[in-house]
Amino acid sequence: MTQDFGDDAKGFRDDTRGFGDDTRGFGDDNKLWLEVEEDWARVNTSLLTNPDVLVDRQRGVAWCKVPKVASTSVVVGLLSAAGRTAELASLDRGRLHTLLRSVMPHPRPGEDTAGLTTFMIVRHPLQRLLSAYRDKLLDRREINQFKKFQLNYGAAIIHNHRFHQPSSLQYRDVPTFWEFVEYLLSTPVWEYNEHWRPYYLTCTPCHHRYTLILLLSNLREEAVYLKHISGLDLTFSYTHATRPVPAPPHTHTHTHTDNSSHQPSGGTEEAFFSLLDMGQLLRLYDVYKIDFEMFGFDLSPFDSYVKAKQQSQTLT
Repeated sequence: MTQDFGDDAKGFRDDTRGFGDDTRGFGDDNKLWLEVEEDWARVNTSLLTNPDVLVDRQRGVAWCKVPKVASTSVVVGLLSAAGRTAELASLDRGRLHTLLRSVMPHPRPGEDTAGLTTFMIVRHPLQRLLSAYRDKLLDRREINQFKKFQLNYGAAIIHNHRFHQPSSLQYRDVPTFWEFVEYLLSTPVWEYNEHWRPYYLTCTPCHHRYTLILLLSNLREEAVYLKHISGLDLTFSYTHATRPVPAPPHTHTHTHTDNSSHQPSGGTEEAFFSLLDMGQLLRLYDVYKIDFEMFGFDLSPFDSYVKAKQQSQTLT
């Protein structure tokens, strides 16, 4: 469902300021969010140079790039619209993203952006989180990327959050999903990698006026409306989907109350999220609470996965 904030974006920003109890909590200890009006003004000014907002000045369109929300598909579409099709076949995924930043640089200080059609794309925060985990930490097929994330994140997560040896050899040198979630719950949100950083910190929709907020599950249809109001024709000829990463069935049982050493028997959302308990899921919700409430998501169906697993353990 497309959300058009073109006429009432101010009201949208006023409403999201209501999340102050959550955002000001960061400021109390880390001076990130402050109640002083002058500090909010500085935040708003800094948005003009947000490196994640990319501007097509010829068409008057700006896109806030959110990793793991069809970002590569949109990059390809925007490069195609800009006439850079020759590079699409010769450059890998990472270089395509770099190329787009040179084709569509972020706003310059003092640049007038008032007349731009701006948009961002969202999906369920927990779907995005699982996609980031599987694509960046679990999938070994893009070996350079795998080694980078293993060095920067994976090894430390295992060191700090591995309490039981996983039953599958697949996880001997990569974090389990349970361990990844524990890492998230013990890490300040502003230290998150961009692939699992919340929307409200990446695109700051509380402070930046977006003409459209598109939903990934209905993206092709909603892109038609984007074309209608902006003239930008995004052709989604490229689709980067997280590859299936199956895991073998459990090889033995455990008596521990956590599921850190259990691994999913398949690559489904249910298999991964059933590794968590309800306490972990609710704490994870708190981390992304602003995203959930701002864009109208809830915990369904992820809470049902946890409940079903708990019920099955009770019966056994």
